[in-house]
Amino acid sequence: MSVNGLTFHNEANSPLPFIPLDSEQIISPPNLAVRAKMEPVLKGQKSVRKSSNETHSIILEGRMFVTSQRLVFLNANCNASGSGSSVRDMVVLFRQLKLSADQESPIALSMPWFGSNSVTFQFKILPEQSSHNDPWLDPSLVWQCSLTLERGSGPVRDIFRLHDMITGSLAIGFSTSDRPEQDREPLPQYTP
Repeated sequence: MSVNGLTFHNEANSPLPFIPLDSEQIISPPNLAVRAKMEPVLKGQKSVRKSSNETHSIILEGRMFVTSQRLVFLNANCNASGSGSSVRDMVVLFRQLKLSADQESPIALSMPWFGSNSVTFQFKILPEQSSHNDPWLDPSLVWQCSLTLERGSGPVRDIFRLHDMITGSLAIGFSTSDRPEQDREPLPQYTP
C-alpha cells in the first residue's frame, strides 16, 4: 500500500527512486536509514491503539528522504505492525504537519532517560489519502510519528542533525512556496 501516492521511477540508474514534485529540492542524503513509528493519538496525547481495535500503528524501517515540500518514507521490509496490510511507502506533506499553540515548530526532539533519542511530529491524514487506503487510516485522528536513526545513515550520524535538517527544509519549503501573484509583484514607486 502506498500512502499519499508516491510515483516511482522505472529507471534503475536514477539517483532517486521516486519522481520529485515541481520545484522540489532534495535536502537529505540518499542513504538516510530511519525507523519511523506512526500511531494515532487523542487530544490528551494517549494512544488510540490501546482503546480501539480499528486503529493500528505503522512501523517503517528503511530510507527517508527530506525534501523542500515533504518527508518521504520507503519501507525496506513492507510490514505494518499490527495489521494484515503492508505499507510500502508513506509521504507526509509539510501542510499536513500539526502545530499546537505552545510549540514554535511542529518538529520536536524527544530525549528520554532510557531509550533512543528521536524526532517527533504530529500530522493529519488528508481525506484524499484515506479514500484510497484501508479503512483503519482514519483522517479524523491526529497521527504521531517518532523517528530514530538506524545504522548506515551516512553523513547524518546523530538525531540533532536530522532535526536541524527537517526544520531547515521546513523553512526552505515555506519560503519558496508558491505565493499569489499580488505578493510577488513589486510595489509601485512612491512619489510625494
